[in-house]
Amino acid sequence: MNNQIRLVSILLVSIAFACGCEKGPKSGDEFYITPATAELAPGATVVFTAVGGHEPFVWTVGNSADGQISSSNGQSVTYMALLGAGSSQPVDTNTIAGSVTNVVSGVMNTITVTDSGNWTASAVITQH
Repeated sequence: MNNQIRLVSILLVSIAFACGCEKGPKSGDEFYITPATAELAPGATVVFTAVGGHEPFVWTVGNSADGQISSSNGQSVTYMALLGAGSSQPVDTNTIAGSVTNVVSGVMNTITVTDSGNWTASAVITQH
């Protein structure tokens, strides 16, 4: 009887371990977007790629009035800075050691990707 209980216990633990290992993000996984930042003129494009994480991926853009993405899913998307950008928050793009040198007015936008484990990563786009 004891041998049967041990065998069943080992079998149940093995099944639980095998099922738990394949689902969702695991400790030590990494998830980020490359490139992490981009500077674009209106009309320019850049390709962003999700690194790590677990598919499927869902992409969103912070302010679609300033830029658009080519798709809302997939490993990579193309972001295009729209002409006449300026509805987002202004940003000074040229600073050195905390002092502003040659101020260039622009806008800052974000692109975010979410994976199947609900992890998120973001990149920042400066448009001028």
